Amino acid sequence: MMLSASEQVRFHRKYTEAGEEPMKLCQENGISILEVMVAMVILGLGVLGLAPLVTISIYSNGFAGKLTAAEQVARRELEELVSQPTYGSLPFVSGPDSVGGRYLVTRQVDDNTTDAGVPSGVYKLHVLLQWTDDVNRLRNIDMVTYKPIL
Repeated sequence: MMLSASEQVRFHRKYTEAGEEPMKLCQENGISILEVMVAMVILGLGVLGLAPLVTISIYSNGFAGKLTAAEQVARRELEELVSQPTYGSLPFVSGPDSVGGRYLVTRQVDDNTTDAGVPSGVYKLHVLLQWTDDVNRLRNIDMVTYKPIL
């Protein structure tokens, strides 16, 4: 129901004189399209700010996977060295040998006669694994353990 202009004035005077708030013809309960657009722009800028983090995360996950694979190869080589019953003349050095077409592994065994830092009664077993990563940077894993001389 629409009120004519003269009825609106009378309605306004009636409630104003009574001390009440006049009825608004236009209710402003909500958000405007401009506010929605500004909010979307701010949200979009936030998402664009996170985009570089996604690429860094993907690269880091790939690098961690390759590093884990290399560590498993080095650990396997060290376990093979530990399982050998004898090593021949000391210092025993083997390698660098290619492993899996990607890694170079060097194995070395010392005792207290060839390395003063080794306690008596044990062998020092050392494995060095080297490879070149995706950006042609030389990487290596160096593992050392001790085995009792039986």
